[in-house]
Amino acid sequence: MTNDIKSPMRLDKNEITNTELDSVEPWPESISAKPGKHAMKELFGGEFSINLYESEPGLLRFDDFPFDEFVHILSGSAVLTDAAGNSQTFNVGDSFVMSKGFSGTWELQGKYREMFIMETESMNKGFEKLGLDD
Repeated sequence: MTNDIKSPMRLDKNEITNTELDSVEPWPESISAKPGKHAMKELFGGEFSINLYESEPGLLRFDDFPFDEFVHILSGSAVLTDAAGNSQTFNVGDSFVMSKGFSGTWELQGKYREMFIMETESMNKGFEKLGLDD
């Protein structure tokens, strides 16, 4: 009989703010209105995924966002504007939930870095829908 002991995983503040991320392909033209370099790194992958994402300033346009996503801003800021023109600004230390089905823009300002959490299967299907699958 094996004894698989599971321990809590600490999300170290230094790690999530300073760790080097892996460069990723540019956003598809259908999403990116103002492209910039960006990078990502998975910290945990199980039934849900915890990832870090970083971007130069840019503007992303979504029509029917494909998944629910929890976001915590680590640096820079994000201005989210829905299809009706309602804007909300999120700064360092702010958290928000991006709901599946959102249509609007996501403006990334400054040296933007976030930690995001999503259900893994939904994330994989959503990335495929957005044209981000490998």
